[in-house]
Amino acid sequence: MEFPRDDDRYRRKCRHYRQFLFEALRSSGGAILSGEALGNSFEPPTVVQLRRDLESSGFREFHIVLSIRDPADFYLSRTQSILKVPLHCGPLVADPVSFRYRFRRIAENWEQVFPGRVIVRCYPRGTRHDVVEDFSELLRNRLGIKLPRASIRLNTTVSAEAMVVLQNYRQSVGTDEGGRRIPGLRRLVTFLMRSGRHFPQTKPTLNATVAELIRANHREDAEFISARYGVDLGLARTDGGSPLAARSSWRVEDIVEAFDPAIVRRLHDEFHRLRFRLHLLDIAQRGYRAIPSSLRPVRLDAWLRARFKG
Repeated sequence: MEFPRDDDRYRRKCRHYRQFLFEALRSSGGAILSGEALGNSFEPPTVVQLRRDLESSGFREFHIVLSIRDPADFYLSRTQSILKVPLHCGPLVADPVSFRYRFRRIAENWEQVFPGRVIVRCYPRGTRHDVVEDFSELLRNRLGIKLPRASIRLNTTVSAEAMVVLQNYRQSVGTDEGGRRIPGLRRLVTFLMRSGRHFPQTKPTLNATVAELIRANHREDAEFISARYGVDLGLARTDGGSPLAARSSWRVEDIVEAFDPAIVRRLHDEFHRLRFRLHLLDIAQRGYRAIPSSLRPVRLDAWLRARFKG
């Protein structure tokens, strides 16, 4: 369950988590704090407080690792995240003209509090070398720390067609009475992520013109990162085609290179058939539970409990 950030229960959960976290840190000789977009969530006052908290727990040596993505890749990844996460209230597809991936500001915020301790890495783009492996390699080579190999890699990327389905579903269903949740969205995301196993779909690729515009808007910051940290983010100029036409709002269809409308329709239809079957199953389940347990067939009852976990 999610709570508004000014909710007392939310603040209480934060206090409890903070207590749990720092109790664990105080009892350890070293720690790795990692999270997607962790650096982007911390402004200088928060970074200062974090350093004070860590030092009060006995930590003295720090290394801040920032993995910076190609801004065009980050834009596409962020769009997918917004489509799948129910708490976003703004546009589902950000305007690429005004979009900013503020990696320079992030680096400066952490450098200000941890001078000389910031390590910048270019986020791996190859399928054979991911960010976890890159981080493990850095720890091994720089600090002599060997992390256990992660056996599971969860790729949560959905197809270009699935992005269109998510967009259309969210716009047609809207939010619940509290204005926060999109009914059925989690089930739809699960269905779309599994659908790739059953029939081929189009890999999401950003339109070349959109990608070039986003990279162009970030080249100055990339030059700063290169000059300060010696890291080339690879934002070389490419032929992005014709100029980008202005739009009052943006849709998935405007930013992806290609998608198959027939697959969009198939995903839409199969999900609604699934919802209908699950709805009938839910009705049957509620009806069966209304039958007194003494009147239920014993073998059938045992099978149903095992099949549907109670």
